[in-house]
Amino acid sequence: MNKTSYQVSEASIKRYWKMWENNRKQDDRTHPIDLFNEWSEEENFSVYAHYDAMSVIAKDDFVLLKDIICDYRQTRRKLNKITEAFEIINELKA
Repeated sequence: MNKTSYQVSEASIKRYWKMWENNRKQDDRTHPIDLFNEWSEEENFSVYAHYDAMSVIAKDDFVLLKDIICDYRQTRRKLNKITEAFEIINELKA
């Protein structure tokens, strides 16, 4: 099976930074993750290209990286709670 490589073009990355710069000039307080998602949607990325772009941009945008890490932690906490609930259900069934 061939592995497909999903790479985001330099032109696309430049469009993100231009959007980011315009956002700053307008003193818009949009969260970096929301700005990234808006740009990703405009670029019409596949899921794989979206995450590839996220990894490329997060290397330079530490605020975006912080948002990504925060979202990851929140998701992990929610999944842990769901796991605990299923463990309790399974104990009650046993």
